[in-house]
Amino acid sequence: MARDLLLADTLNWGELLEQALRHKMVPMLAHHIISAGLRFDVPTSIYQHLESALEWNRCQIEVFRREAVRVAQGLAARVFPSWSPRVWRSIDALRQSRHETHE
Repeated sequence: MARDLLLADTLNWGELLEQALRHKMVPMLAHHIISAGLRFDVPTSIYQHLESALEWNRCQIEVFRREAVRVAQGLAARVFPSWSPRVWRSIDALRQSRHETHE
């Protein structure tokens, strides 16, 4: 269905991109277009822009993931000093605290 909509002659690419930008959904639009294999069905300049937007989004996600790990490790070092520098996971904390109280 999405493929049919994207390939319709009535699609206004400018309007679609404007709406995707307004609603901060360009990476999601890019993901769907690229994963659907529409490279040759989308205007080249638009496809290249979507590829760039998706790659930038993936880079940002990786930066956020690394920062989340760093923060979690810092918290773990303060809350569970004997566990450092292991990445702290809440499920591990629950398991550990249950084992300590039942032994």
